[in-house]
Amino acid sequence: MVEAFTLFDWFVIVVITLSGVFGLLRGFCSEATSTFGWILALWLMLKHSDKIEGLLIQTIPEPNIRMIVATFLLFLGVLIIAKMTGLVLKTFVSMIGLGPFDRLLGLFFGFARGFLIVGLIILFLQFFNLDTGILKHSKFAHHFKTVNHAIVALSKPMIKDKIPSSINLPALPTVDTQFLKNFVNQ
Repeated sequence: MVEAFTLFDWFVIVVITLSGVFGLLRGFCSEATSTFGWILALWLMLKHSDKIEGLLIQTIPEPNIRMIVATFLLFLGVLIIAKMTGLVLKTFVSMIGLGPFDRLLGLFFGFARGFLIVGLIILFLQFFNLDTGILKHSKFAHHFKTVNHAIVALSKPMIKDKIPSSINLPALPTVDTQFLKNFVNQ
């Protein structure tokens, strides 16, 4: 089985394992605020970078460079605030004696982040048609379809105005929600 792994499969294993180890070392508070910070930064970048760009008109005359700088500043600012929040939470959790539990939850959160990173990489490869042969023979790539569908479902409404109409985003499958309705009504 191991000899049948492709280079991409080994890449997936390394990314998820390293992410889990970093999560264990950093703890849940740091991981949660970091992940939330990244998601919030991406969302704000897509929704509000044009407002920051408007503030830079006098400073940066070139529109493309101005948009890149505005996006970067907004993204970086949110990540810095998230990091400071994580440090405060981690200090508080350690003070009340929940440090080991924080690290254990950080391990699981790190694994989840690793799955998200691999899903984004696969989505990027597919979106730009760079997956020729890379994903075809992979043992793990097809397991990330659910992650990719969730990423597309969450991001499609935010980015549909920013992507040219000639580019079609992947279609999402229909989801049967009857199981969830039955589960909730029990």
